[in-house]
Amino acid sequence: MVGTSKYFGDDHGAVRCAVRAVLLCVVTLILGFQSGLSHAAEVVLVMSGEAPYQQAGSALSGELKSLGHTVKSLRLVDARKATSAGSLQALRELGLVEADVFVGVGTESAVWTKNTLDSVRPVVYCMVVDPEGAGLTGASNVFGMGTNVPLADQFHLIRQVLPGTKTVGLLYREEDPGSDRLLRDLERELPAGWRLEAIGVSGSRTASRGITELLRRDVDIVWTQPDASIYDQAAVRALLLSALRKKVPVFGFSVSFVRAGALVGIGVSPEMLGLQAAQLTDHLIDEKFTHKEGWKHKFEFAVNRTAAERLGVELPSEIVGRAAYVFGWEKR
Repeated sequence: MVGTSKYFGDDHGAVRCAVRAVLLCVVTLILGFQSGLSHAAEVVLVMSGEAPYQQAGSALSGELKSLGHTVKSLRLVDARKATSAGSLQALRELGLVEADVFVGVGTESAVWTKNTLDSVRPVVYCMVVDPEGAGLTGASNVFGMGTNVPLADQFHLIRQVLPGTKTVGLLYREEDPGSDRLLRDLERELPAGWRLEAIGVSGSRTASRGITELLRRDVDIVWTQPDASIYDQAAVRALLLSALRKKVPVFGFSVSFVRAGALVGIGVSPEMLGLQAAQLTDHLIDEKFTHKEGWKHKFEFAVNRTAAERLGVELPSEIVGRAAYVFGWEKR
């Protein structure tokens, strides 16, 4: 888990304490939002620099402004400089003193915001791959949504496309805490009557060997997750080609995966995640940050009709009609 020690070494402990002291001095003034924050709030976005985070941040900022909130966006690197200096004036210029809500866009920004800026005011995260692994779950003042579509929704989509599914195959990283959590979550969300065939990948067992071993098993579909340590470009190509030869459908973790040859898959664009994070933030402001449950994650899905034809699978017309992306032929 990324912590403040990554950004502030032991020699900077006094600086970190000073930053917290400065921020907490104004918390008593800001805590008024707990007892009566109006619908309009001061929101500060802290964003990582990569393009997808900028796209999400732009959509998030635009939506919040349209909903009547005041939004200030800053780069993570600038926020770090201001807090390292420990200057109240620098913090005020960046909007970090008067902010009612912080939004961290990207895992690094979200973790830094939670661990460094405040332990009292609300922090909303967006574009975070593994919120639990990043330490963003469990805190009463931290809210948000990850990039992953809920497993129950993914399994429901599989059941609609392939009603006879009973066995789901997957590759996972052995001896990895994140994979351990994933397997537990998969077992918990797996529909009644379904079972998992999981092949571990590590050390001498490469993804290519894992794919070969997995496709020897009696699986109805191969489910994939966005893990670059397993699914690099070569592994994606190997899986799609091998699965096609074995007539085993693949469930892709992105729209581009489906475009490349997976039968069906899910996707959430940065812009969509930004819009959802803005709507969640607005909802939480209305609820005075007392209600964390009941927010439905929205996503898009894609199907590949060429893959379906080669696999001998008939895609339900209702599914094709609802799909945001249909590859192979023009959507009819």
